[in-house]
Amino acid sequence: MGQLLDRAEVAARLHVSEMTVRRLGRAGHLDEIRVSDRAVRITEDSVERHLAARRITPIERTAA
Repeated sequence: MGQLLDRAEVAARLHVSEMTVRRLGRAGHLDEIRVSDRAVRITEDSVERHLAARRITPIERTAA
């Protein structure tokens, strides 16, 4: 499972707001674990999967 991160840590890694992290979790793009009534943690693995799924591969251009 890897390390558990709070929403602020994930937001910093993804360079987005905490609200965006909340939305990504609600949409199922990030795996959230409720650790108490008010606290949620996100698996580092799901953050890495989210980034890998959105990675852009460069297009190889052939000489014209």
